[in-house]
Amino acid sequence: MNIIDRYDLNTNNANLTKLENTKRQYQNNISKFS
Repeated sequence: MNIIDRYDLNTNNANLTKLENTKRQYQNNISKFS
């Protein structure tokens, strides 16, 4: 695996984490309002 592959992998993981966090916040907000 070269450095570029590893960088892409890390970037994808970071994006996935951000997505998960956003989803969690969204669900928290939904439960607050309902």
